[in-house]
Amino acid sequence: MLKAIFVMNKYDRCEPGWGPSHFAALVETFSTLSFIQQVTVFPIDELRFNVELATMENVLLHACGNKPDLIVFVPTGWPHIDPSRPLIGKIVGEMGIKVHMVRGDSGGPHGHDFTESWFPFVTAIGFVDMGVAHLGYQNNAKAIQAFPCLNGNYFYDKHLQRDIDVSFVGSIGNWEHRGEYLDFLRGQGIDVVARGGGEFETRISTEEYSNIINRSKISLNFCRHRNGGYSQIKGRVLDILGCRTCLIEDEGEETKNFFEDGKDFVMVRSKEEMVEKVRYYLSHDAEREAIAQSGYQKVREVYTSANLWTYLLEKLGFPIPEYLGRENGYRELKRNLETIREKND
Repeated sequence: MLKAIFVMNKYDRCEPGWGPSHFAALVETFSTLSFIQQVTVFPIDELRFNVELATMENVLLHACGNKPDLIVFVPTGWPHIDPSRPLIGKIVGEMGIKVHMVRGDSGGPHGHDFTESWFPFVTAIGFVDMGVAHLGYQNNAKAIQAFPCLNGNYFYDKHLQRDIDVSFVGSIGNWEHRGEYLDFLRGQGIDVVARGGGEFETRISTEEYSNIINRSKISLNFCRHRNGGYSQIKGRVLDILGCRTCLIEDEGEETKNFFEDGKDFVMVRSKEEMVEKVRYYLSHDAEREAIAQSGYQKVREVYTSANLWTYLLEKLGFPIPEYLGRENGYRELKRNLETIREKND
């Protein structure tokens, strides 16, 4: 039985007014594994609001005195909040506790520099947004290929009436393509329900977010990062597919590493093609529903949160129950992640 501490922010953007961190899904899903004994959350932002950084780090060292088997560290990227690199190095090197960093927004020069600065201090880094090979880390033993974690407590087929033709739930301002594409679709007479986001627009609850996707025949995703235009696999991809909704996404490399274009989701290469594909699949119900079903099966059988955590723990050297290693979905996941790890086209 395994004991773990999650060192992460309690609030989105480390601000109480933004509500609970979306990384809470990591704790919720990890805690459901049958061979986990204890999970503790160490809220670095909340503690940092109340004490000096040095005091917060001493509290973390004290928590490590209870000898957890693993620390899952989700960095905020802000040095005045995150534990220092030497402290994490001490936890790994002197206390013998494995520290696994969960890394998103890893592309671009800043993301690369940040990752490089942490490799010497942690046990491993799991990349959830981009391919390890695309980042140039396929020969780095500390780099583990991962993917966004789906919280199945919220994102599942609720069998609601599909009374929304097309939706997009997420931020629009300051993101490449998003406003342009949505305006173009509306200009072509396609009704798009766009809500939420939180960073530039009014936030909505996770429950409302899930309900909008569940009510949608088609839900859109835009994979390009606003800084540099590199593509990512967004958590929104898993959320949409997990609700058995047809996903249409702009062109990028990362999503098609995990899902097959034309079978599990639909990729478009221009706003004109997005209009064409939206109109086509709105008028061909059986084809649209077959794509939604295929993507749904992938996230329910292969790209599950349980399979993800099992894979990460196995890569970190922890023993996993033998029956998990024999399950078809888990074996397919391992094959796929190892293939993605080496893929750099």
